[in-house]
Amino acid sequence: MPSKKKKLTSRKDPASVAQRFRNMKEGIEKVFPASKMLDLEGTPTSQPDSVSRIDRRLVPFDRVDAIRIQLSKAVADRDATLPEAIRDLEAFEAAVVSTIGARSPRLTDFGLEPKADPDRTAKSKADAAKKAAETREARDVALGKKKPKTPPPSPEQ
Repeated sequence: MPSKKKKLTSRKDPASVAQRFRNMKEGIEKVFPASKMLDLEGTPTSQPDSVSRIDRRLVPFDRVDAIRIQLSKAVADRDATLPEAIRDLEAFEAAVVSTIGARSPRLTDFGLEPKADPDRTAKSKADAAKKAAETREARDVALGKKKPKTPPPSPEQ
């Protein structure tokens, strides 16, 4: 059974067009002698002129391919240095914060967010103190440092 060759003539994406041009160039160079004239849109064109015309058409495709390779290498180089760059950036951020303060509004000039001032009222402070005392009491009971508080006996007993 003969193998089916994939038909490229219907593909119009840039990679397929470039490959079609390369295939055409290879076929013209392989099959036609230099003296052979091809009828290109009503104009007789020699084999060398046809190959030259194809080469000119391939220039933008080849340029894009070369730039993509350079881009891939540049991205890989950037990604390889990323951990070190992040360490440097974090060192700069820490130096700026330690120099002008974590709550300074000037941090926004560096693209950093200042820490918000806590809006603590007397009630929120009292609630926090009560919760801390309860937490300490529960921890001390759990660790056996204190005995649990027992409620006073009820008068009904």
